[in-house]
Amino acid sequence: MPAWLLLLPALWGAPSDLDRAWYLAQSGRVGEARALAVAHVEARPDDIAGHRLYTWLLVRALRDGAGAEALYRAWHAREPEAVVPRIALASALRWSHFEDGSWCAEAEGLLQTPDHGREARYWAERALLEVREVCPGERAPLREDLIRLGEHLPVAHPYSLRIRVEDGEVDEDLAADLADFFRKRPWDLAYPGDLWNAARGPALEAAQGAALEAARQAARSDDPMEVAAAEDIFGHAGDEEARAAAEERLRALDLGYGPGGPSSAGHIVGVPQVGPELTALAAEVGGACEGLPPEAAVACVAAYDERFPAEGPARAAFEGLRAELLAAAGQPTAALEARRRAWRADPADPTAANAFAWEAALAGQHLEEALAAIAGAEAALPAYDPRGDGDFSGYDDWLEQRRAETSAILDTHGWVLHALGRNAEAAARLRLAILLAPDDAAVQHLHLGLCYDALGNGDEALRELGRGLATLDGEERELELLARQRLAALYPERAWAPRGMDDWISLQVPPAAPAAAPAPTDRVGEPFEDLVITVDGAKRRLSDYSGVRVVDLWATWCAPCKRAMPALEQLARDWAGRGVTVLSVSVDEDPEDAAAFLTGRPEAPVVRAWVGPRGMRQANVRGIPSLFVLDAQGRVQLYLRGYGGSAAARQRQDAALEAALEAALEAGE
Repeated sequence: MPAWLLLLPALWGAPSDLDRAWYLAQSGRVGEARALAVAHVEARPDDIAGHRLYTWLLVRALRDGAGAEALYRAWHAREPEAVVPRIALASALRWSHFEDGSWCAEAEGLLQTPDHGREARYWAERALLEVREVCPGERAPLREDLIRLGEHLPVAHPYSLRIRVEDGEVDEDLAADLADFFRKRPWDLAYPGDLWNAARGPALEAAQGAALEAARQAARSDDPMEVAAAEDIFGHAGDEEARAAAEERLRALDLGYGPGGPSSAGHIVGVPQVGPELTALAAEVGGACEGLPPEAAVACVAAYDERFPAEGPARAAFEGLRAELLAAAGQPTAALEARRRAWRADPADPTAANAFAWEAALAGQHLEEALAAIAGAEAALPAYDPRGDGDFSGYDDWLEQRRAETSAILDTHGWVLHALGRNAEAAARLRLAILLAPDDAAVQHLHLGLCYDALGNGDEALRELGRGLATLDGEERELELLARQRLAALYPERAWAPRGMDDWISLQVPPAAPAAAPAPTDRVGEPFEDLVITVDGAKRRLSDYSGVRVVDLWATWCAPCKRAMPALEQLARDWAGRGVTVLSVSVDEDPEDAAAFLTGRPEAPVVRAWVGPRGMRQANVRGIPSLFVLDAQGRVQLYLRGYGGSAAARQRQDAALEAALEAALEAGE
């Protein structure tokens, strides 16, 4: 635990241990936050605020929603009338889910608590309001009652201010209440909300002035919590100089500080977080070079070569970008050398190792180095870390997602061994790759078939080549031609179909799985949050755009988002004539990152907007890209998560989009 926690006096008006635990969690030190939360609930087992913090840490920071539910469900079963397990369990259910479902009714029932006084009522109504952000139910009466409770109940006062700011009208009374709050709780300046983006009203400037004055005072404090709060306010206000100074002071006061915590945004332009100067340089490269014709982009990137360090993650990412551009420019040999440099710059990066080994095996070059690279990547597969960058909801979800990564690395390992003529070892790796692959694994089947063919096992080769060719999506043309050549030699003696080999291949498609039961609504019919967005430097709302709208949430650090951008632009072109507005809404931390990426992109009737990371929370999405089709009343008609990796998946998404847009337009006629 940081020494400064023990040195600050426990005076009236000073941060509580729960305040400090929240600060630790939000600055990346989840273990220390959990220790404070555990100590608090041990000392005060009936304190609802402490259990809410502990539940949040389990569900959101440590991604152990199942453990949190089991803990409080067991307590509730033993003491069904006790208010603490009711509220904690309902909160765990809410924080574990981002869409409505059967859990909604359970949470509603838990929060119809017996009368345990005004404080319990406050926590129950607050939890119920959070539940109804996702589940059906009236929210306005709850908001009004929480505001009234805040007038008489100290614990409810900060949250009541937040609701009043969210409602968007800052009058003289609210401005005075905010100024008083800022004076009394300087470590909590940002809690009431963003006065520069979401709020409006006749006394808004007075409230903003009070926040800035309090922030200037807090920035001089010796308490890191106050300095961190000041940094938030300066960030909201757009005062970059003051924000940077506050961050510098904060890092000097609190050596363990790391902003972002369990929900940090991730990476910028594909380069890991390697310091502000290099991430800014990476953004500059992306803004200057992406979107140019391939040959021009190669030359553009080359001009930045000497500005990157000779080794490390930044150099690896830079060489990876150069390799992609060289490949697009029709220079495969130079692209392979760039992949090789990327791996050498950062051998611990499994992505760089896998990319180099794969291309080396295809080219038949540098095979011993490729084998060392992919063996290192296999050995360095990550352990479970709930605070990592991955978009997973818990251990089981992480296991499922790691299947794909592990399968890809095993496949590359097998393919390199095959290129070296070590086919028995290759086949063993490839069998494991197929078992772990989450989809049909067409490429892995073809690789294994070619290994069996080299080993003289014609029956096994026939089966694997047939399965691979039947499920291949057309993106591996050279591999497909090689596989067909070997299958043509095996087919006449081992298989038959009325119309020949192609007919036989078509019969190797696996039977379709039964269609999964659709989610109750999958958000269809729900009102979508009227986001406050920035367009060309001006504040707007989604409701300022009438008619049917397509809203795409994306960021520059999200590779699938960038891959989906051309399809979104084409969608805008195809539907603009029918009155559909397409809004591309960036959730990047810095709007300049999105602006740099979009510079030079082809013309398309797309509204380019920025909302910042808060947009994901406001839209109740856990990952991006997330695309919504909204009807003229702002109700969700379709919600698409991710961008399909296969041609078949993209075709399904395109069909769903077309159907939803047609239905929304027809309903508005």
